[in-house]
Amino acid sequence: RGVSDDKAPVIAMISAIGQILRDKKTLPINIKFLIEGEEEIGSENLPSLLKEHADLLATNLIIVGDTSHVSKDIPAICSALRGLTYLEVTATGPNTDLHSGTMGGIVPNPIHALATLINGFKNHNNQIIIPDFYKEVLDIDPKVRDELTNHPHADLPLKTSLGISTLIPEKGFSPLEALTMRPTLDCNGIFGGYIGKGAKTVIPSSATAKISMRLVPNQDPWKIADQCKDYIYQNIPNGISIEIVDMHHAKPVQLDTSFPAVKVLKTAMEKTYGRAPLCLPEGGSIPIISELKDILTPHVVMMGFRLPDDQIHAPNERYSLDIFEKSMQVMIEFITRLNQATMFI
Repeated sequence: RGVSDDKAPVIAMISAIGQILRDKKTLPINIKFLIEGEEEIGSENLPSLLKEHADLLATNLIIVGDTSHVSKDIPAICSALRGLTYLEVTATGPNTDLHSGTMGGIVPNPIHALATLINGFKNHNNQIIIPDFYKEVLDIDPKVRDELTNHPHADLPLKTSLGISTLIPEKGFSPLEALTMRPTLDCNGIFGGYIGKGAKTVIPSSATAKISMRLVPNQDPWKIADQCKDYIYQNIPNGISIEIVDMHHAKPVQLDTSFPAVKVLKTAMEKTYGRAPLCLPEGGSIPIISELKDILTPHVVMMGFRLPDDQIHAPNERYSLDIFEKSMQVMIEFITRLNQATMFI
């Protein structure tokens, strides 16, 4: 777990610096490493560290290797990340688990209540129906939409590899647009009652669901959380009480891919791969990026160091050794070409 997201890319970057030092005995620029292990829980402690030690961490450019290539032959530079709101919703009915034969049909079932709430978040067009959810969403820039339309993987040939019969993007948007430039709402987990082997006929006392929302530029994660909570409280099924816990939030991020350092990176990628990289938005979230931009420097470069089919977050996550070697080479080319002049012209 974590070999692709994000241990191997980190090691590739460190190894590249080591290779430059072995070959050149020095670096063309000063480099600082900042590595933390809480990204999957929202990097809750990192913002305070950045603020407390801003002088020590001061920098002109931040390089992050936590995004993806388009494919093994097509490198990518990330131009935007979606934000995140994550809620844990617990529904409680009776004060204890009950026998479904003696109490079934007359007491409220928390699992049914949560299922009803979750099903009510979206309509048949896969559109989120929480009031004002889309109020701050901006139209997709025509230039970006054209880039997504002409993306070599715009048809997202995932159905076969994922074993599904169809994709279900929001009506009016292509799968790639929905994946990168539109907000989402998903149930990431639901549990309650008896979930072991065999049968146990109970009506559970409580059930819990994990709800995440990916957000696009101009959406405020805390405002969206409040809107979602208001919707849930206004639609609680009879006989059920609800408790909602804010897990973590992340702001959407738009990155400047016209910055001179990005041009240097494009050259490094093109030399390594034999073709220019694509600059594309990603659907994921990295909570700390907005804090890095606000506290240290607005100049952040995000380069893809993994493949879309690395199955990140899955039991058999993997990382290509070929991509590992190419990632090192990109970093070597990038750092070697960087200096104070090329970075800021």
